[in-house]
Amino acid sequence: MKILFALLLVPFLLIPVYAETQTSPTDRGTLHVRLVHDTIEFNVPTKITLDFINPNTQKVQEHIDYTVAVSKDGETVFGPIPLTHTSLGTVKIPIEFNRAGNYTMDIVVEGILFQPIPKEKVSFDIKVREASVRSLPVTAPSVSAQGTIEPPTSKTIIDVKTDKTSYNKGETVRIYGKVSEIIPEASVAIVVSSPNDNLVSISSLQVNGNGQFSDEFTIGSVLSSLPGAYTVKAIYDSEEHTATTTFNLNTTVPKNTIQDAIIPNWVKTIFAGYANNQITDAELIDALEFLIKSKIIVIP
Repeated sequence: MKILFALLLVPFLLIPVYAETQTSPTDRGTLHVRLVHDTIEFNVPTKITLDFINPNTQKVQEHIDYTVAVSKDGETVFGPIPLTHTSLGTVKIPIEFNRAGNYTMDIVVEGILFQPIPKEKVSFDIKVREASVRSLPVTAPSVSAQGTIEPPTSKTIIDVKTDKTSYNKGETVRIYGKVSEIIPEASVAIVVSSPNDNLVSISSLQVNGNGQFSDEFTIGSVLSSLPGAYTVKAIYDSEEHTATTTFNLNTTVPKNTIQDAIIPNWVKTIFAGYANNQITDAELIDALEFLIKSKIIVIP
């Protein structure tokens, strides 16, 4: 009998610990939002999943425009992120909470199926507990042929780059990358931070059949107007698979060509002569054509 009782307990002992799930409607009821996350510990990166649900079909609603902010005791600690579009209706946001306690996550929906709607808000309470001691896997160091101990190496399966290393305000920053191993149902979170570590943009992307992904945004907005080095962080499925790159926002726009050009003295003489009625219109036109062909004068 004792053996039978023990066998009956085995299935319950093997049941995994499932993620915590909350679902609430927006204040106008147009959508339901489902929030899913594992147990959260402070100073430990956590991936939070948001699903936008159509209450009529009970299916994920595609093409949602939204913003997210997290606060604690009335103080904003994350976001609000810029208005962001998800084509799939599901996003994964990596957040690291730096204190234990109760937090509030506010999600505001501003568009559905490419159509703007009056803002609809839903809020969730998130509890962050004190970090516990974890047993982390240890990789044994390898020993070289010379007998020296070499540190273990980690495998990186994601890479991210930008199309240029520096930009001027108003230019488009194109972000692209590739994963070497495709994880089913995993997405890539792109997080862009300013030189003072403020959040500029965050987006959730799907990789194509070749493991490639891409995104873009315009640099120089209110959130990205500070000159200096910006950081692009790509997170694939979890913090374990992370890649970063940087780019610079230039402090000044390059000078106009006419400011750097040296105008020949004979051209100056022609303009002076024309002002004194000593040069014909044809001679003046020839001088202007020279300036244009030499790119001393640039006509947009």
